[in-house]
Amino acid sequence: MDLSAELRLASDIALRAGAVLVEHFDAGTLNTRSKSRRQDVVTDADIAAEKVLVDALAAAYPEDAILAEESGNRDGGSGRRWCIDPLDGTANFAAGIPHWAVALSLLIGDRPVLAVTFDPSRDELFTALYDGPAQLDGWKIGIAATSAVQDALVALNLPYAARTDPRIARRMHSSRGLRETGSMALDLAWVATGRLQLAAHEHNGKLWDYAGGELLVTRAGGAVEPLAGFPGLVLAGGRELVASFHESDEWPPLDQPNPHHPNDRRYYR
Repeated sequence: MDLSAELRLASDIALRAGAVLVEHFDAGTLNTRSKSRRQDVVTDADIAAEKVLVDALAAAYPEDAILAEESGNRDGGSGRRWCIDPLDGTANFAAGIPHWAVALSLLIGDRPVLAVTFDPSRDELFTALYDGPAQLDGWKIGIAATSAVQDALVALNLPYAARTDPRIARRMHSSRGLRETGSMALDLAWVATGRLQLAAHEHNGKLWDYAGGELLVTRAGGAVEPLAGFPGLVLAGGRELVASFHESDEWPPLDQPNPHHPNDRRYYR
């Protein structure tokens, strides 16, 4: 399965969408409004960048389905689905913080086979195909050789109750540092290139948030595995590091009840 043409197009339109975002960001023309929750915001820039992406993909691959964060789902008959986040890190963008990205992925069935994450602020393009290496601006990248949580910088994208559960919190707070950057796409891209060593996040059905980033991590030599005892939560990082998070004798076992509430086996959302 040759996806080189799809990767070229996805990379090109990510750069074009990024240019639209930079134009809005530099001009300060954000026009922010809330979506379903007050904390979940969208800007005119999201909409404009998404249109660039959706229009180009629909024209090039009219039989492919498209799942876009702002405009929703477009059905297709090819068995392929593009997942689009035109602006991952909208809250940062709206606040004038230059840490946000354009994220694209292609899935066949439920399997990610192509990933593109573009960081316009740093002009960095992360790419991966299912059968090739993860790359940054065309150069092969790899995860950091870190095997202990205590030596890791960790990116957190977890529900509040999970991150405060002592089984997780004691592990996380033993790390070299915790980072809540506001962009899951860049968190996973940075794990793939070794800047961060571990990312913890939720599989919540918003595939545009993590499908491509997880492919970057695995093609960079890492692992994406369920967080034992917490359905829907996953860890992404080096294989030894993910294993040490689960297996260390220093902390309460993850698959045991919450030690503060021994009868509580519920998943915290």
